[in-house]
Amino acid sequence: MTAEEPEPQAETAAEPSAEKDWLKVAKKELDTLEMVSRITPGNRHGEWDLGPPQGKEVW
Repeated sequence: MTAEEPEPQAETAAEPSAEKDWLKVAKKELDTLEMVSRITPGNRHGEWDLGPPQGKEVW
């Protein structure tokens, strides 16, 4: 990997490219299926205890 040809990281949502003397990082648009495919047991959060109801919601 060189500064002229950056290698994108597997877990990033950006597409780096080199143009002359500049490093350009463009946002990559992810579709729903691609985002869901990145969910793993290691990056999921657990349940949250939000306490008792504060209004008229029913648990």
